[in-house]
Amino acid sequence: MVTRKAPEAAAAKHSADADRHQSAGVEVAAAELLKTVVTSLEETSSSAAAEPRRLFFPDGINLISLSISIGNAKVELRVSSDAKAPEIVPPSVAVLAGTESCRDSSIFLAGDDLTIGDKVPASAESAVCGAIKKRIRRTDVEFKNLVANNNPLIAFKDEEGTGADRMMSTRLSERLNALAKTVDEEWPGTRLRVTEAWDEDDEHSGTSLHYEGRAADLTTDPVDPKKLGRLGRLAVEAGCDWVWYENSGHVHVSVKA
Repeated sequence: MVTRKAPEAAAAKHSADADRHQSAGVEVAAAELLKTVVTSLEETSSSAAAEPRRLFFPDGINLISLSISIGNAKVELRVSSDAKAPEIVPPSVAVLAGTESCRDSSIFLAGDDLTIGDKVPASAESAVCGAIKKRIRRTDVEFKNLVANNNPLIAFKDEEGTGADRMMSTRLSERLNALAKTVDEEWPGTRLRVTEAWDEDDEHSGTSLHYEGRAADLTTDPVDPKKLGRLGRLAVEAGCDWVWYENSGHVHVSVKA
């Protein structure tokens, strides 16, 4: 057995400490950089000269998303057109309190609860789950591939009174069952609630995955908007292929074919 000499051990410890300090320094530097960006946006947007807000937020754009990844350090920021510069906390130490609206800027680490507007992954739904092939009708052969979800841990709005909200692809049903179990564990007495799944009434955009039973809109039962950010994160962890905290009323999830 070869025993490391004391000077060598001390040198190794010093190197490890230096690496940790460097990593923390990278995260703090990234956070400070994003803070500077937000502050600049706030000051520019607040200026009365020639409406400079349009420089950053032209018509049709109300949210800017920035991400910095250096090694294992990752800092993300979302800022809306009327956001205020947040107080930065080094991401390696703590995370800003979760906000319920994308009108509040937030810096957070991957894995935190979602905020309105968040998409996981941050790509187009069609790029992640695949585009719709056709609108499935009850008379179509493809309708036989859909399953009825009768999980007692899931509440279905079923506003149509036809049971359509229970119909979905096998993959979506499996993911929602996993999510329902997690919701029950996270909030005893609360159930997952599906307000829309398969759509047979043409209530969505022409390319919506609802028409193939591959998408669902979710809340909790009882309804509690404050739980939606956490619900979105739980949906990601339950294996939903694409999760979008769409608005203050629901979370949208979808799966691959």
